[in-house]
Amino acid sequence: MAKNREFKIKISAGVNKIILRRATLEDKKELIALYCSIYGNDYPLEIITDDLVLTRCITDDDYFWPVITCDGKIYGSVIFECSTIHRLSKVFGAVIHPQWQGYDLMRKAIVAGLDYLADTGSPVDVVYATTRTVSPAPEKLVRRIGFKTLGIFPNVRKVRAFETHGFNIYFRKGVLARRIIRPKLIPEVAAFFNIAKDICEFSDMACIEPYELPAPEPFDLDFSIYDNREQIVSRFNDLYEQGKLKFSFFPFHEPDILLKSKDGNTELFLYHNENDNYCAIIGLRTDRIDICGLLQQACIKAAALGLKYIELLVSAMDTVKQKQAVDAHFVPSAYFPAAKLMADGKRMDYLCFSRSYETLDFTSIKLSGDGQRFLEAFTKCWYWHLLKDEPDYSAFCRNED
Repeated sequence: MAKNREFKIKISAGVNKIILRRATLEDKKELIALYCSIYGNDYPLEIITDDLVLTRCITDDDYFWPVITCDGKIYGSVIFECSTIHRLSKVFGAVIHPQWQGYDLMRKAIVAGLDYLADTGSPVDVVYATTRTVSPAPEKLVRRIGFKTLGIFPNVRKVRAFETHGFNIYFRKGVLARRIIRPKLIPEVAAFFNIAKDICEFSDMACIEPYELPAPEPFDLDFSIYDNREQIVSRFNDLYEQGKLKFSFFPFHEPDILLKSKDGNTELFLYHNENDNYCAIIGLRTDRIDICGLLQQACIKAAALGLKYIELLVSAMDTVKQKQAVDAHFVPSAYFPAAKLMADGKRMDYLCFSRSYETLDFTSIKLSGDGQRFLEAFTKCWYWHLLKDEPDYSAFCRNED
């Protein structure tokens, strides 16, 4: 990310003098107070609960943290984290004091952040955001900016209860033209591409191919648990550089838990948020052929540790891994076009899968349009694959030009 840290602009809010500026270390107590005033002790992200994370978000050049101020006091906040390797950014932590809601300040702050990243030369092609669905306002806000709703994350975060979040993506001009076209998909996930194709107006069709996994291996893995973060990150980086990891594309996450089989032939790297027991699988090394069975056994171990939600990203070009995820009871919920930057400058699509160990409850969410379409596709998959009432997928098994 660009090293220029200068940022201070005026934004309109009636007759009020609102300044949008970059957060500083002197703001830490006030920022914590702002988030606590909205969420109490329920905010799930480490920016508030972990002082080291809070400090890094303010000082690290991979972050850009604008705050909304009036008369020197902070009333709003939003954070951008950037990956120059993947030319990817995520925007998160958006909060505005109730006193200043209704002035469109958060939209203006996010737009200013996007402009800042572009103006300072930050190499960002794609920006994504997750939005709470307890009200329709967050999704409507980002869609007004130009984000496209391309999925949901069911029961992903615990605030006062486990909440489903929307998945929204902003594409720089011309980025979608650099997608690797004609993704290779199993029939079980085809509906998610079809919705994304409609929303993003892709010109290509998916190549839909059924895939059957080889015979399962015995459920005989006995995992040891390691939680020395420094050692785990070092081991992960070594294996990544050697090209020995599967499921290793998961930006903005570092492993802090390692599940290692007693025979030493399998290592599974996890990111774990202790505040709400969110978990992401971000790397796997194994000699086993039956990856589906391995994932199932690993999830059993993770659930025994108290993890409530487990997420997995899978390439839209890899039908084998897609089938492994589905047969391990991971359910697709979002389609991520142009997610990964490849060596030739092309970008590869990915699918988002998850397993939840909480009772799914969608009665209180407020979705419309595209978000509702992904929710319906998710619930069908959940019903089909977890209750074993599988439909005939033959309608998807056609390759069309």
